[in-house]
Amino acid sequence: MKEFRKISLLGCGLGGEVWACLDKDGQLCAVKFFKQDLVSSRREVDNALALNHPNIIHPLSYSLKEDNAYMVMPYLEGRSVDNIAGYVNEKTAWKLILDIASALDYMHGKGLCHADVKPSNILYGGESFLLGDLGSCFGEGEKPLASDKSSYQFCAPEKKRSFGSDIWSLGASVFYLVMGVPVFGGLGGRAQKGESDIPIMRKSMPELSGCVKRCLDYSSQMRPSAAELMALAREQLARCQALNLPRPLKAQAEPSVTDANAAFWPETMTDTL
Repeated sequence: MKEFRKISLLGCGLGGEVWACLDKDGQLCAVKFFKQDLVSSRREVDNALALNHPNIIHPLSYSLKEDNAYMVMPYLEGRSVDNIAGYVNEKTAWKLILDIASALDYMHGKGLCHADVKPSNILYGGESFLLGDLGSCFGEGEKPLASDKSSYQFCAPEKKRSFGSDIWSLGASVFYLVMGVPVFGGLGGRAQKGESDIPIMRKSMPELSGCVKRCLDYSSQMRPSAAELMALAREQLARCQALNLPRPLKAQAEPSVTDANAAFWPETMTDTL
């Protein structure tokens, strides 16, 4: 494609591939090259253009020609947070909850469900976390698109997705980022029953563990709203500011391992080795 020179693959899914590219002016950007039908691609672009929030990635430009469908987004130096699973400290976890809950509260207020909240769709922009990939987003009266298989471990137990499903996915994402292992053995909500015990994270993080447990409630009606999560995260983030928090579980369990992906991130966000 003449408009862009591909540098490296950043991610891929049912909807397409995202590449780090140089545009015709030599500027670095992230480009999603759509591989789904144009109706689905247009829906993703329309949703992205309609949402204006500091914690949602907004497109810079797009093309929806049949043989040239793409969407250009800002290139973020911070990688998606799935690169630091098992290294995230409590303070960073609360910041992530605050930022992503803020994005979800905004979307839910507009009647939109993201429907694919997971670590690979959460990026760090230098000062805050941003929610990307609106390819599965749907509104009232719209039929949800099929989920990518990589999303299953972060999908809620209910078949009919809702605002509460986004909250479950956020809770599952935080569990994975702090503990380094996915909840319910990687099967997500498919393995959860009404009587299932909800895993507790760490005794040294009772407030965070309790928050995640509420998000992972089997009943969507019992989960907190995005607005409730924002209020709780602000309170807990303030509490964490001056605390010397313990190292994450992965760092304790594998003291001899150096992880290049974790080392990429600021030490204020992770407890790297």
